[in-house]
Amino acid sequence: MRAEVLDWPPSTPRKSLLCTDRVTSMSFVTELLCDQCHATYSHRERVLLCAKCGGVLDPQYDMQSLKKEVSLEKILARKPGVWRWREFLPVNDERHFIDIGAGASPLIECPQLSRWIGARIFVKYEGQQPTGSLKDRSFAVAVAKAAELGVRGAITY
Repeated sequence: MRAEVLDWPPSTPRKSLLCTDRVTSMSFVTELLCDQCHATYSHRERVLLCAKCGGVLDPQYDMQSLKKEVSLEKILARKPGVWRWREFLPVNDERHFIDIGAGASPLIECPQLSRWIGARIFVKYEGQQPTGSLKDRSFAVAVAKAAELGVRGAITY
């Protein structure tokens, strides 16, 4: 089953969703690896699933460069949100970052569940996301990556 891409410019002016937290960005994703047959794909091509087996494509990272360039302190010093973690995301060109307010969901401790299980348990509160869904983060990244690859329209479910 193939998705049809529609060229659909919005008919009403909208507030810009472009991220204003501008810094030099570099993704450390090197390729995409099929989780089933281990076929590899460029992260710079339009591909959703493995063409050979339909498997999910997982990002692979340049771990040596990542260790040298990124620190937890550097990440935590940034504005909270999905783009705080930019080096781990597949979008290379920061001009395509969009900010819909996704990310930074609070972790809420669950003391009763923690006592019952015998370990400290936290849950993420996704109701604080713009649409109340955990999909907000992934769709912000997916739309940014699609724009970077030149996709001019998309339909989500």
